[in-house]
Amino acid sequence: QQRKLNRSLILSNIITLVGLVASATHLGNPANALYVLMRVGQSPLSTEVFAVILFLLSAGTYWLYSFTLKPKVILQKIWMGVAVLLGALAITAIAIAYNVETISTWNTIYVPINLWLNAVVGGSLMALLTLQIGQAPDLDKSRLAKVLCMFTGFGTAANAISMLMQDAMLPTLTNAFGSAADLVPFYKIVIALFIVLALAATLIYALKLFSHPPKLPDLPLACIACGLVLLAIFLTRFTFYMMHMTVGPAL
Repeated sequence: QQRKLNRSLILSNIITLVGLVASATHLGNPANALYVLMRVGQSPLSTEVFAVILFLLSAGTYWLYSFTLKPKVILQKIWMGVAVLLGALAITAIAIAYNVETISTWNTIYVPINLWLNAVVGGSLMALLTLQIGQAPDLDKSRLAKVLCMFTGFGTAANAISMLMQDAMLPTLTNAFGSAADLVPFYKIVIALFIVLALAATLIYALKLFSHPPKLPDLPLACIACGLVLLAIFLTRFTFYMMHMTVGPAL
């Protein structure tokens, strides 16, 4: 049973790896990747990449270790604890990387809040799906499953409030060309789509877990729920990059 659970972590490892590869587009030229790690601790971007690589290395090696014939449970617990800590540090490093004084739309409190809440919203459902794929015993009757489902619901509500407050602030952020609100006039629609998609994903689990007797949704339906929440997050992140606006004119 433990082996099944450990090996099911391949799902989150792959998704995180895809995210890291996709984020490499920030570098402009792939050859620039060679220089990223030269300024760890000095450049927020370098620190962000280093933190994510450390997390993926710890999570990936933990997953590989689960294939050994006689894994040490105590070692696995310590290893997992380190991976969790590095994951939290990676999210924090990503949030700090956007704190650029010359980009007024990014240099706000809402950016790190939104990133952390995205991790709560998407990570909670991803954890549920991982446990379900790993056939965790009595998952449908456990308090953990309900708590993770509630995390997604509350995280969705908190994130929606944060983004609405961010949207209200955009007209006040201006430069020589106009206001940030002009860049994303459809932001409220995106927020509404985020709420609908994320709540739909939450309800797929909630309607089953909080029924009598409680049970998990079928695996294909659970995959759809995770797909919906990832789509919701992607839409908000895509819009976030569209609201990029510097303090002064930029070439």
